[in-house]
Amino acid sequence: MDQQSQSPRHSKSGLLEGSVTAVIPTYNSERTIARALRSVFQQSHRELSRVVVVDDCSTDGTVDVLQEIAGECPRHLELRIIRNAQNSGGGFCRNRGIDSSETEFVALLDADDEWLPNHVSASVACLVARGLDFVFGSPQQFAKGPQYRFASSPLEFIFVQGGMAQTSSFVFRNRPLLRFDEALLKHQDFDFIMSAFSSGLAIDQLGECTTKYHDSRAVRSRVSKQRRPKSSRLFLLKWRRQMSVDSRLCFLIRHHFYNRDSINWSMAAWALARVARSKLAPSVRFRLCRSIVRALVLR
Repeated sequence: MDQQSQSPRHSKSGLLEGSVTAVIPTYNSERTIARALRSVFQQSHRELSRVVVVDDCSTDGTVDVLQEIAGECPRHLELRIIRNAQNSGGGFCRNRGIDSSETEFVALLDADDEWLPNHVSASVACLVARGLDFVFGSPQQFAKGPQYRFASSPLEFIFVQGGMAQTSSFVFRNRPLLRFDEALLKHQDFDFIMSAFSSGLAIDQLGECTTKYHDSRAVRSRVSKQRRPKSSRLFLLKWRRQMSVDSRLCFLIRHHFYNRDSINWSMAAWALARVARSKLAPSVRFRLCRSIVRALVLR
């Protein structure tokens, strides 16, 4: 008997109460998808009942790897592989995976990353014990980073304080309003967590690191490595009224400048002057100035 048949359905939502679905979007991830999936198979949380992999029309051997590793899937876990009819982006893939889940909780994982064995159990325990709707964490590499302050803006935490809210750490209650903005080809993680916050959902940071982030130069499919100036503009226009002056400045320099092919001397001078007049911490101002110089000199 599989796990789904053992979990009672919630009377109002129709979701499998206490159960978790893992959602993995993938595109040309033949080098990393097996590692990601094995980290799901090794989870200690027995209420993890389904893993949905949504392939975005990969042109490499990703699908072959998925078919090979399917034999390693534990008996209590249902592995569902969905293939898009056309390349539609990470937001579309995650939404399709969330839509196909029938569980009370959803956990996201990028095909490049991996979970530690206690990730799902620790995250669900935190959600239940504290009555939260959404929990996120920092990967092991950022264990000494800043800590999120409950009920504060996630964008201030990420852009101004330099915190990290890793998509592969997102675990949340399955709400209809929690969906990715498919118009954004970048900054989807920032937008998703801010949408949850602005909707009044209870969000907090997990007190331990339960994920591993892999940012290898060889993995070119990572959205973080792609320049998407249109998405940066769309994101800024969408959230500018809910961002402080300092938050907008940090985003503009560290993300929008990165997405441009180049910046000129006048843009650099304007940005440096704004940083100098800001009330940001000295360490933050130093990072911003370094980003400006890199954008100017290294292009």
